[in-house]
Amino acid sequence: MEQKAGYTIDADDWHADVHGRLRYAEHLSHDAELRNMLVSLPQYHAGRLFIFTNADDKHADACLTALGIRDLFPKAHVLTFETLQRCAVQRGLPPRQVLCKPQPEAFQVVLDLIGARAQRTLFLDDSTRNVAGAASIGIHAVLVGASEPCPGAIASVLDVRHLHAAVPRLWYAHATEAPAEDGDVAAALEADELEAHTTREAIEVES
Repeated sequence: MEQKAGYTIDADDWHADVHGRLRYAEHLSHDAELRNMLVSLPQYHAGRLFIFTNADDKHADACLTALGIRDLFPKAHVLTFETLQRCAVQRGLPPRQVLCKPQPEAFQVVLDLIGARAQRTLFLDDSTRNVAGAASIGIHAVLVGASEPCPGAIASVLDVRHLHAAVPRLWYAHATEAPAEDGDVAAALEADELEAHTTREAIEVES
């Protein structure tokens, strides 16, 4: 049970009611362009591509499956509402306190889980609040679904499938012409906005 704005909410019931009635097949279909973009990322081949979502396991799995990219992400690489709440308990947070974006603590938990550093991380999101939350702990953020960056964002891109236009150096992090300090690239991708192709993503550059 979670406490929010004075109300006690059963998270499982809430997710079942909100997501359980969605007709995924009517709104989502296999997206070859999205899949090809993800597979082209060096961090995918390095095993450093992740999903980070405020949605529950079932919704994340349904979206990824409908889009035809579920097989790109091992279960341990899909960080969901349940993942964050388990971490909250382990960190001694009050049982009724929800841990999720845009809370800075949520971003730090994810960085810890995937072994990333904020200063070497690029986060993509279609929510200005989440961009601000990521930026507040030193993560470089890109706003998705907009033609202009919002406060805290270093860039913007209208469609996540066109990520190369906003952050082209991701594709050259392993190339000989890339600066030595770029190192290896890792990425995390937000799942609950995939259906709108305004995917929230985080890309971490390890030195």
